Amino acid sequence: MIHQVIFDQAPFNMRPHSTTLLLAIAICASASISTKAQTIADAGPDQDICLDTTTMQANMPLPTEIGFWSLTSGSLTITDVSDPTTTLSEIDHTQNVLTWTIITPSDTTTDQVSIIRYWVDPAPADAGPDQTIYAPPFSTTMNATTHFPQVCMWSLVQGTGTVSNPTGHNSSVSDLGLGANVFQWTCDNAPCNGPGVDQVVITVELSTSIGAGTNNHPVAMWFDHTSNMLKLAGDVQANSITIVNAVGQTIELRAKPTAGSLDLNALEPGTYIATARIGGERKVSRFVVER
Repeated sequence: MIHQVIFDQAPFNMRPHSTTLLLAIAICASASISTKAQTIADAGPDQDICLDTTTMQANMPLPTEIGFWSLTSGSLTITDVSDPTTTLSEIDHTQNVLTWTIITPSDTTTDQVSIIRYWVDPAPADAGPDQTIYAPPFSTTMNATTHFPQVCMWSLVQGTGTVSNPTGHNSSVSDLGLGANVFQWTCDNAPCNGPGVDQVVITVELSTSIGAGTNNHPVAMWFDHTSNMLKLAGDVQANSITIVNAVGQTIELRAKPTAGSLDLNALEPGTYIATARIGGERKVSRFVVER
């Protein structure tokens, strides 16, 4: 828009009302300069890669602005820190974070981008060794392995069980059923190749099953890990109980069975065998003391 200024005949002598108009023009011009488009930093999309090189995709600063890359975390080499589409090399197998900064005459903005390099030939998925546990309790701890940046997850294939942390390689698992419980450990190595899988079998046995007592009433002996008590359940009482450690030494019992329980808090951590005579028959149970 063109604003007309009316002058008197005397040179450079504006009429009084035109002073206000000039001030308005100056304010508009100043506002136009200050609101001129400024470039806001955009580092481009995150990348998941397999090789040790890639190309960045940041936005271009204006000629009056300055843009540059900096490495926030990880390990790699930036070819040209001032090039928004620079190449990267020697990228490490981890999550590498870079920051793209643009400095304008009136402001500075930054944006970050993540570059994750996966393994082209990753280690096979490993769900850990098979386990045999003696219940109760009906729980154990997984012992899988994982290699960052792989993302792995547990799934139940057979039996029962609740994994507390489905993506944790050493997660606890509870509510296991008697017999074989099969869990699968699936590791995603996208985008380099398909997922790797491995399975682990957790076999649960009653740590105390010792047969049946008089009149075929069920009798069970088990070790309660919470109270460190050897429990005897059923309609009969054991005539005698002997405890042997893992090297065959007989443990002198400091307490006697009372109300179907034997206090074993004095035992050191380790594996033990309990032998009981019930109804004239010898019954055996294995248990583990932990602290």
